[in-house]
Amino acid sequence: MYCLAITHKNANIGIQSMTDADARKVFRKAIVSPWKKLPFFFKPLYEGSTDPKAELSFNPPAIRMSSDGSLAMSEVGLESVIDYSIADGSGYDGQKLIGHHHDEVGKFKAPLNVVDINSTIKECLSVNMGQNILALA
Repeated sequence: MYCLAITHKNANIGIQSMTDADARKVFRKAIVSPWKKLPFFFKPLYEGSTDPKAELSFNPPAIRMSSDGSLAMSEVGLESVIDYSIADGSGYDGQKLIGHHHDEVGKFKAPLNVVDINSTIKECLSVNMGQNILALA
């Protein structure tokens, strides 16, 4: 998922698990922990903390404007995001994703419906009502 995020512009990548707390654990253990150990030259520009809690956002850090209202230089970033969302069909509804990690799907308990969640995710990962999978260029 990290490789998808840093090799594509405007990439949205999502994580869901059987509960929101489990999705947060997967994000922290599988994304944040290894990312923190990478050498600086493998890390693109990112905003926020060096220990992100909810999302890893590859946007340039915010720059303050000068007192006259001008910017000295505007940086361009990947604008990609890796995050986690609630563990139901509405978690990524209406978003476009190029990657999705669905952790421990077999452990979902009622009232969560895996078929409904997967139908929503299918739409997020495709265009034309599921007919064409989003291409990774």
